[in-house]
Amino acid sequence: MKNLIYICLLAIGLGTMTSCRPTKYFMASNTYNYETGRMDIDLHTITKAPDSMARIVERVNARYIQYDTTPEFRIPHLKQPAQDYDSLDYNTFAVYTQAHTVASRKYANRLQRIAIWCTKEATYLAWVDEQNWTKKYYHSSPAQYLRDSKTGKIYPIKGMLGYPMGQTYWMEGIPGEWTCRVQIYPPLPKECTTIDIMYGRGKQTQIPGTTGWTNPTNLYNVKVAALQIQQYIAKFKPTEVVE
Repeated sequence: MKNLIYICLLAIGLGTMTSCRPTKYFMASNTYNYETGRMDIDLHTITKAPDSMARIVERVNARYIQYDTTPEFRIPHLKQPAQDYDSLDYNTFAVYTQAHTVASRKYANRLQRIAIWCTKEATYLAWVDEQNWTKKYYHSSPAQYLRDSKTGKIYPIKGMLGYPMGQTYWMEGIPGEWTCRVQIYPPLPKECTTIDIMYGRGKQTQIPGTTGWTNPTNLYNVKVAALQIQQYIAKFKPTEVVE
């Protein structure tokens, strides 16, 4: 099996016990060796990291989070309210249209599809998803919460921006477009720099006549600053239909 090659950042402190000089960052190829199970750094590939990358590394590893201003999102339109709601009957689900749409991108993993805004009043966690079909159903559990990875303190979800909690609903859209849904949590203290994103529920029961649920796993030790840097993924972009 071939080895995997990554790009890693090396932080080298140039200070001493008596002097304090700035840390320098360097980039190098980082190879995972399947035979030894070790990460091997190729010293011949080391180059100095650009200042922009160094600033990102320093922010992600900062002692405190930076507070944001309250973000703005397009609120979806309720086309049809739930009718005698039954969690196992999709004909009873509410139907929403005109979601907050965003640019189409290629994402390597789920973490790259999440952004966060930390204000002193609330925390906004945005999830970006592809509209695979004309109608796609979602469910936001009231059992979801954020947890401080260091202290274990829990911040339970307070609601969704424009969507119901605890009920499955339909989103109508154009297949292939990307949409954004936003969860609202209590504000995080400035010392909360790493969080666990917890779903707080077990496996969902399959709804008859549907393809079934994707049951995501919890995400642990997520850098808050890294999610703040990803806010650009949730920038509103109208879907363009090409005839």
